[in-house]
Amino acid sequence: MKRHEMIGIKQAVRPEWMEKICEMLLAGQTEKEIRAELKDYLSERMGRGAIEKRSETARDFAVGILMRTWAGPDTVLIPLRNEGLVRIQHASEGERLAIHHCMISAAYPFWYTVSGQIGILLRLQDTVTIQQIVQRTKEIYGDRQTVERNTKFVVRSLFYWGFLDETDTPGCYQKSNPILISSEEIRRWMIEAQLHAIPEGRANLSALQADLTLFPFIIPHVSGITVTRNNERIDLMQNGLSDELLMLKSMI
Repeated sequence: MKRHEMIGIKQAVRPEWMEKICEMLLAGQTEKEIRAELKDYLSERMGRGAIEKRSETARDFAVGILMRTWAGPDTVLIPLRNEGLVRIQHASEGERLAIHHCMISAAYPFWYTVSGQIGILLRLQDTVTIQQIVQRTKEIYGDRQTVERNTKFVVRSLFYWGFLDETDTPGCYQKSNPILISSEEIRRWMIEAQLHAIPEGRANLSALQADLTLFPFIIPHVSGITVTRNNERIDLMQNGLSDELLMLKSMI
C-alpha cells in the first residue's frame, strides 16, 4: 500500500520510544539489532506509560511504527531521515519533539492529516473533542472503524507528547503551551518533511508556513532560498508575484 493511502497508527506512540530508536541508530546498531531490542524494551511498556506486560501483537504494532519511521523508512525518506538524525543531536527538547513529529508525519501521512484536523479545529475554538476529530478524519478516509481507532491513537499520542492538554470534560482537549523552534536548520528540515507528507510533494511556501499540522509549535518564517540552500532534494520556483513553490525532486 502506498504511504499516503496507509493508516497504520495501530498503537499510541510515546516520545521516549522515539528517542530510544534514534539513540540506537546513532550508536550504529543494525535494523535487526534495533528491532530485537525494541521488542524487549516495549514488551512491558504500555502506550499510556504504565509498566506492565503487553500482548505480542500490541508490542509488534508499536515496534513496526517506530521501525517504519526511523530505522527502515521508505527509500525516498532515507535522506530526510539521515539529516534528521544529524539535526536531532544538537536540538533542544522541544525541537526534538518537532523532528519526531515531522518524521512520523512523513512516514505516516495519516498522522499528519489527523494533526492538521486538530490544528484547524483549535484555530476555530478553544477546545476540541475526540468525536470532532474522528468525524473530520472519517470525511477524508471513510467511515471505518479502523479510521476511528487509529485516529484515537494519534490523539492520545499527541497528548502524551505534550501537544494537547486534557480538560475537565472526558474526551475533550485544549492546546498546550506552544514550543518555540529557534533553529533555522531544523525549520528547513521540517519543510522538507512536510512536502513528503503531502501526496503531490509540492506546495506554496506560504501554505507550508501556515500549516496547522504544526499547531504545537511557534516557527520562524524562512525564505524559499533558505529552504533550498545546500539541499539538492528540493526545487524552488516563483509562483506568482509574491509566493514561492517548493517541490521534491523525487516527485518530478
